[in-house]
Amino acid sequence: ARLLTHRAYPVDQGYVNKTNACVPICTSTQGIKGLQSDREMASTFLSIFSLISVVMTSICVITTLSRKSDSSPRSLPNTALLNCAAAFACSSIIYLLSILYREPISCTFFASHQLSIVSSVTHVPCNSAAVLLYYLATARRLWWIILAYTWHSSAAPQGGTMDRLRPAIEMLTWALPLLFVMIALISKSVSADPLIGICYTGAASKTQDSIFNLLREVVAVLITDVPFLVECLVRVWKIQLDHASSD
Repeated sequence: ARLLTHRAYPVDQGYVNKTNACVPICTSTQGIKGLQSDREMASTFLSIFSLISVVMTSICVITTLSRKSDSSPRSLPNTALLNCAAAFACSSIIYLLSILYREPISCTFFASHQLSIVSSVTHVPCNSAAVLLYYLATARRLWWIILAYTWHSSAAPQGGTMDRLRPAIEMLTWALPLLFVMIALISKSVSADPLIGICYTGAASKTQDSIFNLLREVVAVLITDVPFLVECLVRVWKIQLDHASSD
Protein backbone atom coordinates (compact mmCIF):
# COMPACT_ATOMS: atom_id res chain seq x y z
CA ALA A 1 0.00 0.00 0.00
CA ARG A 2 1.22 3.51 -0.78
CA LEU A 3 0.23 7.01 0.25
CA LEU A 4 -0.88 8.80 -2.88
CA THR A 5 -1.44 12.52 -3.23
CA HIS A 6 -3.50 14.21 -5.88
CA ARG A 7 -4.52 17.79 -6.48
CA ALA A 8 -8.16 16.75 -6.01
CA TYR A 9 -7.43 16.01 -2.36
CA PRO A 10 -6.74 18.65 0.34
CA VAL A 11 -3.10 19.48 0.97
CA ASP A 12 -3.36 18.31 4.58
CA GLN A 13 -4.64 14.85 3.62
CA GLY A 14 -3.34 11.86 1.73
CA TYR A 15 -5.05 9.12 -0.21
CA VAL A 16 -4.24 5.60 1.00
CA ASN A 17 -4.90 3.17 -1.81
CA LYS A 18 -4.99 0.22 0.61
CA THR A 19 -8.17 1.50 2.22
CA ASN A 20 -9.37 3.63 -0.71
CA ALA A 21 -9.81 6.56 1.66
CA CYS A 22 -8.49 10.08 2.15
CA VAL A 23 -6.78 10.24 5.55
CA PRO A 24 -5.74 13.46 7.39
CA ILE A 25 -2.03 13.93 8.01
CA CYS A 26 -1.57 13.90 11.78
CA THR A 27 0.71 16.89 12.26
CA SER A 28 -0.45 18.96 9.31
CA THR A 29 -1.90 22.43 9.86
CA GLN A 30 -1.97 23.48 6.22
CA GLY A 31 -5.11 25.15 4.98
CA ILE A 32 -6.55 25.61 8.49
CA LYS A 33 -5.68 28.95 10.05
CA GLY A 34 -4.84 28.82 13.73
CA LEU A 35 -5.24 25.05 14.00
CA GLN A 36 -1.98 24.55 15.91
CA SER A 37 -2.92 27.17 18.53
CA ASP A 38 -6.40 25.62 18.81
CA ARG A 39 -4.83 22.20 19.36
CA GLU A 40 -2.55 23.52 22.08
CA MET A 41 -5.38 25.36 23.82
CA ALA A 42 -7.71 22.34 23.68
CA SER A 43 -4.98 20.03 24.95
CA THR A 44 -4.14 22.42 27.80
CA PHE A 45 -7.74 22.76 28.96
CA LEU A 46 -8.37 19.02 28.69
CA SER A 47 -5.19 18.28 30.64
CA ILE A 48 -6.16 20.70 33.41
CA PHE A 49 -9.71 19.39 33.75
CA SER A 50 -8.51 15.78 33.59
CA LEU A 51 -6.00 16.44 36.36
CA ILE A 52 -8.68 18.12 38.49
CA SER A 53 -10.98 15.15 37.87
CA VAL A 54 -8.27 12.69 38.95
CA VAL A 55 -7.68 14.60 42.19
CA MET A 56 -11.36 15.07 43.06
CA THR A 57 -12.44 11.53 42.24
CA SER A 58 -9.42 10.10 44.09
CA ILE A 59 -10.49 12.05 47.17
CA CYS A 60 -13.99 10.63 46.76
CA VAL A 61 -12.65 7.07 46.47
CA ILE A 62 -10.37 7.46 49.49
CA THR A 63 -13.19 9.00 51.56
CA THR A 64 -15.62 6.22 50.62
CA LEU A 65 -13.09 3.50 51.42
CA SER A 66 -12.23 5.09 54.75
CA ARG A 67 -15.89 4.98 55.78
CA LYS A 68 -16.09 1.21 55.37
CA SER A 69 -17.01 -0.59 58.57
CA ASP A 70 -15.45 -3.99 59.20
CA SER A 71 -18.53 -5.14 61.10
CA SER A 72 -20.98 -4.63 58.22
CA PRO A 73 -20.76 -4.91 54.42
CA ARG A 74 -20.71 -1.76 52.33
CA SER A 75 -24.19 -0.66 51.27
CA LEU A 76 -25.16 -0.49 47.61
CA PRO A 77 -25.26 3.35 47.51
CA ASN A 78 -21.69 3.50 48.82
CA THR A 79 -20.61 0.79 46.38
CA ALA A 80 -22.22 2.68 43.49
CA LEU A 81 -20.55 5.95 44.56
CA LEU A 82 -17.17 4.25 44.89
CA ASN A 83 -17.34 2.55 41.48
CA CYS A 84 -18.67 5.69 39.77
CA ALA A 85 -15.81 7.79 41.18
CA ALA A 86 -13.24 5.11 40.31
CA ALA A 87 -14.50 4.99 36.70
CA PHE A 88 -14.22 8.79 36.47
CA ALA A 89 -10.65 8.69 37.82
CA CYS A 90 -9.58 5.97 35.36
CA SER A 91 -11.13 7.88 32.43
CA SER A 92 -9.27 11.04 33.41
CA ILE A 93 -5.99 9.14 33.56
CA ILE A 94 -6.59 7.76 30.05
CA TYR A 95 -7.29 11.29 28.80
CA LEU A 96 -4.01 12.50 30.29
CA LEU A 97 -2.06 9.62 28.74
CA SER A 98 -3.74 10.23 25.37
CA ILE A 99 -2.59 13.86 25.44
CA LEU A 100 0.94 13.08 26.63
CA TYR A 101 1.40 10.33 24.03
CA ARG A 102 -0.78 11.82 21.31
CA GLU A 103 1.22 10.73 18.27
CA PRO A 104 1.88 7.09 19.30
CA ILE A 105 -1.81 6.63 20.21
CA SER A 106 -3.77 8.64 17.66
CA CYS A 107 -1.33 8.56 14.73
CA THR A 108 0.32 5.85 12.68
CA PHE A 109 3.42 6.03 10.51
CA PHE A 110 2.60 5.20 6.90
CA ALA A 111 4.55 5.96 3.72
CA SER A 112 6.80 8.56 5.41
CA HIS A 113 3.78 10.37 6.90
CA GLN A 114 2.10 10.47 10.30
CA LEU A 115 -1.56 9.76 9.53
CA SER A 116 -4.47 10.31 11.89
CA ILE A 117 -6.38 7.19 12.83
CA VAL A 118 -9.70 6.81 11.03
CA SER A 119 -12.17 3.93 11.00
CA SER A 120 -10.56 2.44 7.89
CA VAL A 121 -7.09 2.39 9.49
CA THR A 122 -6.58 -0.23 12.20
CA HIS A 123 -4.39 0.90 15.10
CA VAL A 124 -4.27 -1.07 18.36
CA PRO A 125 -3.26 1.81 20.71
CA CYS A 126 -6.05 4.05 19.38
CA ASN A 127 -8.64 1.27 19.57
CA SER A 128 -7.53 0.38 23.09
CA ALA A 129 -7.80 3.96 24.36
CA ALA A 130 -11.20 4.47 22.71
CA VAL A 131 -12.55 1.16 24.03
CA LEU A 132 -11.39 1.88 27.59
CA LEU A 133 -12.90 5.38 27.53
CA TYR A 134 -16.20 4.10 26.16
CA TYR A 135 -16.36 1.18 28.59
CA LEU A 136 -15.66 3.37 31.62
CA ALA A 137 -18.06 6.09 30.45
CA THR A 138 -20.87 3.56 30.00
CA ALA A 139 -20.11 1.85 33.32
CA ARG A 140 -20.11 5.07 35.31
CA ARG A 141 -23.47 6.09 33.83
CA LEU A 142 -24.90 2.74 34.88
CA TRP A 143 -23.47 3.19 38.36
CA TRP A 144 -24.94 6.70 38.49
CA ILE A 145 -28.37 5.27 37.63
CA ILE A 146 -28.00 2.70 40.40
CA LEU A 147 -26.77 5.37 42.82
CA ALA A 148 -29.78 7.58 42.08
CA TYR A 149 -32.29 4.77 42.54
CA THR A 150 -30.66 3.38 45.69
CA TRP A 151 -30.66 6.82 47.30
CA HIS A 152 -34.34 7.08 46.46
CA SER A 153 -35.25 3.58 47.62
CA SER A 154 -33.30 3.95 50.88
CA ALA A 155 -36.00 6.35 52.09
CA ALA A 156 -38.78 3.88 51.25
CA PRO A 157 -39.99 1.17 53.68
CA GLN A 158 -38.57 -1.56 51.43
CA GLY A 159 -35.26 0.30 51.05
CA GLY A 160 -33.11 -2.76 51.70
CA THR A 161 -34.41 -4.74 48.73
CA MET A 162 -31.70 -3.65 46.30
CA ASP A 163 -28.93 -4.28 48.86
CA ARG A 164 -29.82 -7.98 48.85
CA LEU A 165 -29.21 -8.02 45.07
CA ARG A 166 -25.86 -6.23 45.34
CA PRO A 167 -23.63 -9.06 43.95
CA ALA A 168 -25.83 -9.54 40.89
CA ILE A 169 -26.10 -5.78 40.32
CA GLU A 170 -22.33 -5.32 40.53
CA MET A 171 -21.66 -8.14 38.07
CA LEU A 172 -24.28 -6.91 35.60
CA THR A 173 -23.16 -3.27 35.78
CA TRP A 174 -19.53 -4.10 35.00
CA ALA A 175 -20.41 -6.72 32.37
CA LEU A 176 -23.11 -4.91 30.38
CA PRO A 177 -20.77 -2.21 28.93
CA LEU A 178 -18.69 -4.98 27.35
CA LEU A 179 -21.61 -5.72 25.02
CA PHE A 180 -21.65 -2.13 23.76
CA VAL A 181 -17.86 -2.19 23.37
CA MET A 182 -18.07 -5.30 21.18
CA ILE A 183 -20.76 -3.68 19.00
CA ALA A 184 -18.63 -0.53 18.66
CA LEU A 185 -15.59 -2.53 17.56
CA ILE A 186 -17.58 -4.57 15.05
CA SER A 187 -19.04 -1.40 13.52
CA LYS A 188 -15.54 0.18 13.20
CA SER A 189 -16.64 3.38 14.92
CA VAL A 190 -13.26 4.33 16.45
CA SER A 191 -11.49 7.39 15.09
CA ALA A 192 -9.12 10.09 16.37
CA ASP A 193 -10.41 13.59 16.96
CA PRO A 194 -8.67 15.90 14.45
CA LEU A 195 -8.34 18.75 16.97
CA ILE A 196 -6.83 17.16 20.09
CA GLY A 197 -6.09 13.68 18.81
CA ILE A 198 -8.09 11.76 21.43
CA CYS A 199 -9.46 8.46 20.13
CA TYR A 200 -13.20 8.14 20.58
CA THR A 201 -15.85 5.55 19.95
CA GLY A 202 -18.38 7.03 17.54
CA ALA A 203 -15.99 9.64 16.11
CA ALA A 204 -15.93 7.93 12.72
CA SER A 205 -19.25 9.47 11.65
CA LYS A 206 -22.13 11.58 12.95
CA THR A 207 -24.48 8.61 12.70
CA GLN A 208 -22.25 6.42 14.86
CA ASP A 209 -21.73 9.27 17.31
CA SER A 210 -25.51 9.62 17.66
CA ILE A 211 -25.95 5.88 18.19
CA PHE A 212 -23.10 5.20 20.60
CA ASN A 213 -22.93 8.51 22.51
CA LEU A 214 -25.97 10.73 22.10
CA LEU A 215 -28.46 7.87 22.46
CA ARG A 216 -26.67 6.68 25.61
CA GLU A 217 -26.90 10.15 27.16
CA VAL A 218 -30.59 10.50 26.31
CA VAL A 219 -31.41 7.09 27.80
CA ALA A 220 -29.46 7.87 30.99
CA VAL A 221 -31.27 11.20 31.41
CA LEU A 222 -34.68 9.64 30.80
CA ILE A 223 -34.04 6.82 33.28
CA THR A 224 -32.71 9.01 36.09
CA ASP A 225 -33.89 12.60 35.77
CA VAL A 226 -37.41 12.34 34.34
CA PRO A 227 -38.90 9.94 36.95
CA PHE A 228 -37.38 11.93 39.83
CA LEU A 229 -38.58 15.22 38.37
CA VAL A 230 -42.11 13.81 38.10
CA GLU A 231 -41.95 12.49 41.67
CA CYS A 232 -40.65 15.84 42.90
CA LEU A 233 -43.57 17.63 41.24
CA VAL A 234 -46.04 15.14 42.72
CA ARG A 235 -44.62 15.63 46.22
CA VAL A 236 -44.73 19.41 45.87
CA TRP A 237 -48.34 19.13 44.68
CA LYS A 238 -49.22 16.95 47.69
CA ILE A 239 -47.62 19.45 50.06
CA GLN A 240 -49.64 22.23 48.49
CA LEU A 241 -52.81 20.17 48.91
CA ASP A 242 -51.99 19.48 52.56
CA HIS A 243 -51.43 23.18 53.22
CA ALA A 244 -54.67 24.05 51.42
CA SER A 245 -56.68 21.47 53.40
CA SER A 246 -55.18 22.62 56.72
CA ASP A 247 -56.18 26.21 55.96
